[in-house]
Amino acid sequence: MKGFSFHNGVEYRISIEGERWTQGSAVELEVATRAGQPVLVTLAEGNERKIKAKDPEAFTGIDSREGTGPSFKARFELPVNVRITDKSGSLYLLYGDPGKLANLKLSIDPHPWFGEICDLLVRHYRFSLKSTIMGKKGKVELKLEPSGAKEWASLTHLFVLLSLEKDSLELTLEFHRTVVNALKPGLVAEKASGSFHRSLPLAGIVHDFNQRLNSDAVVASLDSLIEEYRSRGWL
Repeated sequence: MKGFSFHNGVEYRISIEGERWTQGSAVELEVATRAGQPVLVTLAEGNERKIKAKDPEAFTGIDSREGTGPSFKARFELPVNVRITDKSGSLYLLYGDPGKLANLKLSIDPHPWFGEICDLLVRHYRFSLKSTIMGKKGKVELKLEPSGAKEWASLTHLFVLLSLEKDSLELTLEFHRTVVNALKPGLVAEKASGSFHRSLPLAGIVHDFNQRLNSDAVVASLDSLIEEYRSRGWL
């Protein structure tokens, strides 16, 4: 990925290795400019609505690097729960003259383990993914819809909330369903929801040899959450 900007007659050209990144990966870059020219590069979280409105508080800095031209190299390690890209926001690189920085949007996908869990829900349980957004408190939020199978007759959609701690993967399934309240006249349909959580030790779900998820271990955890949901008599 490349970008360029001018400020006070000075050109800044930024080159970034790659086009997309995941939570927990690294962003490596180089800024070319005039010899001896100060360079500032800041990794920041950007709010799309505020960016369009040119709000001075549109960006929240995460980390910064400073150097000088003609060639300045930098590397940023992305936190495992860093903001992913969705329609409301993304990560940006702010770069150039410290007095007036240009911005370049980065495309950040969920952590690979979260993608593997989504694939299991789609393949093993026949859910379909409808959206992926950055939820509250640093959690990635997947919205899925069930198949037309009878066992999911009352379920309208499933939210999957995912985040990483030092030694565990935090997994929450939030079931949303439609029920008929027999106590009210006219058999009125109402919305209801229930949330079920597991803290999965990484040592028990991640293969040492390739750092991929152990599908059998994750499916067992998902089965236990779904069984807990079923035990409430909600299916």
